[in-house]
Amino acid sequence: ILIADDHPIYREGLMSLIKDLPNIKKVFDASNGQEALEIVRYKKVDVLFLDVEMPKLNGLEVLMQINKLPSSYNVKVVMVSVLGDRNTVMRCLDLGAVGFLHKSTSLKEVERLFIHLEESEGHYLSSSIRNEAFKSYFGKNQNEKKENVEFSVLELEILKASCAQRTNGEIAIQLNIPENTVKSHKHIMFRKMNVRNIIGALIFALEHNLISLLELQESQGN
Repeated sequence: ILIADDHPIYREGLMSLIKDLPNIKKVFDASNGQEALEIVRYKKVDVLFLDVEMPKLNGLEVLMQINKLPSSYNVKVVMVSVLGDRNTVMRCLDLGAVGFLHKSTSLKEVERLFIHLEESEGHYLSSSIRNEAFKSYFGKNQNEKKENVEFSVLELEILKASCAQRTNGEIAIQLNIPENTVKSHKHIMFRKMNVRNIIGALIFALEHNLISLLELQESQGN
């Protein structure tokens, strides 16, 4: 694990949260983007927690450089920030980040992130980032015509659970269906919505009133 952040208090705090979690063997840290990139190149890093704003190279620049590395590096990048506007979140995900955490993220949410990284191929957003990113979405496209797309009851249940950051395995247990069924229904829903990932699906669901932020908060708490 590598934690890259120019604020030592946050860096040390996240290290203290992570180091005692199961299966964590080594935690490195970096205080700027250039140092983070060097550690990624010369150490075996599985997961990189990367601050969006850093000196020398910012998080987006580091992310773009990591994309140029051979696929054998296989680094999963989780962005961290005190801000979470939709444009920044989507830009990071489009550049290959697998998740986005707010700097106030709790230990419980960090644990959920690691479970998600092990069990799911989708993106992970901490609850505060998710709320902030998609609150800013409302009011921008309210007058645009909304396409009418129909979903089955099962698809809507899978969509709601997915938007609440449930893994495929958790959804399968919750709905008492095979995990492959969850995956196939997700694929079908993404095609219906014309989106590439669960973040796009969440935007679609909120815009079309398929789910509300209140429902997401309640579901996340269960």
